[in-house]
Amino acid sequence: MLSIFVNVILPVYLVVALGMALHRWKRPPTAPISLLALNLFSPALVFVSMANSDFGSAVFARTTVFVFLLAGASLALAWIVARALRVDRPTESAMLLGSAFMNVNNLGLPVTQFAFGQGALERAVVFFVIQASLTWSVGVYIAARSSTVGWRPLLGVFGLPTTYAALAGALVGVFHLTVPGPVMKPLELLSAAAIPTMLVVLGFQLSSGALHEVCNVTAVVLLRLVASAALAFPLSLLVGATGLDRKVMIVLAAMPTAVFASLLATEFNANPRLVSSVVVASSAAAILTLAVVIRLVQGIG
Repeated sequence: MLSIFVNVILPVYLVVALGMALHRWKRPPTAPISLLALNLFSPALVFVSMANSDFGSAVFARTTVFVFLLAGASLALAWIVARALRVDRPTESAMLLGSAFMNVNNLGLPVTQFAFGQGALERAVVFFVIQASLTWSVGVYIAARSSTVGWRPLLGVFGLPTTYAALAGALVGVFHLTVPGPVMKPLELLSAAAIPTMLVVLGFQLSSGALHEVCNVTAVVLLRLVASAALAFPLSLLVGATGLDRKVMIVLAAMPTAVFASLLATEFNANPRLVSSVVVASSAAAILTLAVVIRLVQGIG
């Protein structure tokens, strides 16, 4: 367990900590760097990873079914807990957002790569693309139900470069197409910047975090880090995942709440202070819980 923490978790969180320190010291704006990560580095990473992947369509199918099953089970549990706590509608939406949508891009990609290698990163990218699409559809609906805002933001997924990068990369990988060197090499350079940039951005976003509604936060953090990981073990078997596929699914299911959930909560006024608190608390607690989950999945054949 100590070696997992030192070799997998600690390097990732040290970069996040450096981002937090830089933000507190120099106060650089987060938006421009986040814009670069979202619209340039991440699409390059998605395209390169999927274009170079050597697995078939079965992986995409299994991952898609797993992500949807996990999201459905997580939302159901969160809804039950929210009803038991008798919270208002915006808080209920906040609890659903915090429980169902995990931080695959900022933390999931580097953690799986450090833990299991390049093959795991390629599988994590597939998970990330599917999860992002789910966030932009179901996530937007959950956030919007707290206000009178309409369905137009659902179209946002079609404005994300990662959507088209994923489609193009999948076509290249499935049909074994050759991308010209003058095109592929710049994309590989950009993709190499994606993970460190996303970790620094996460540090920026967490540097000003504070905790509110401790009882509700605790409930959501337990759902996100513990219940989701526990659900992932049987669900990954249900979809027929084995070996590295199953390891990646379970570890990604144990990731803390996505920072993007906080953005959705702010946009639609779904108790954004609660979601922001969940992001901070779950990201901190995941330092320990991820080490435990990775240790548990190491024995999976």
